[in-house]
Amino acid sequence: MNEAEKPKARIWRKKGEGLNVTAKGTKELAGGRRLHLMVAVANGKGVVLCQPYEKLNGFFFAQFTRQHFNITFAKAGPKAQRKRIFVMDNDPGQTSKKAMEALNDIEAKLHRLPSRSQDLNPPENIFHLVKMNLEKEALGRKITNESFEQFRERVFNSFQHIDIEVIDKTIESLPRRIHKIIALSGGRTKY
Repeated sequence: MNEAEKPKARIWRKKGEGLNVTAKGTKELAGGRRLHLMVAVANGKGVVLCQPYEKLNGFFFAQFTRQHFNITFAKAGPKAQRKRIFVMDNDPGQTSKKAMEALNDIEAKLHRLPSRSQDLNPPENIFHLVKMNLEKEALGRKITNESFEQFRERVFNSFQHIDIEVIDKTIESLPRRIHKIIALSGGRTKY
């Protein structure tokens, strides 16, 4: 029991007991593959990019930036085109020399979040909502088995159906989050 209650404990299930949606893990899990997505959200626009990828490294991220970011900022609207901010969570592939050159090429400003600071990373809240929606849908529709392609389609649909007001509220909460962290001297917040 003690091992099962540890934060990184594995959850084992019998065949046919239902799906267990996980946010972390390796690419090849016992239950199948892991879906990697690059997602961009914009205030007033919702999800403006939801693109799958296989492996994130500096070379891939530089190519991805040059191929997708100009279009993504254009979808976000005129204000976003003037103030191009890319928020990242310290993934080494996003801070490599090649990746930084690509961000400079498209005139985007990098905003790094401190490590392990999910409360300063509103997109993490969006991913959490998608995860909850997927779990609810799997239970409601009694999905116990699906192909990787079916799962990927459900994930894309879940991102596309997040209410824009929810995304706006999440993005606009960032100043409150920062003030709360300062008031708690860096302690945990409700976010």
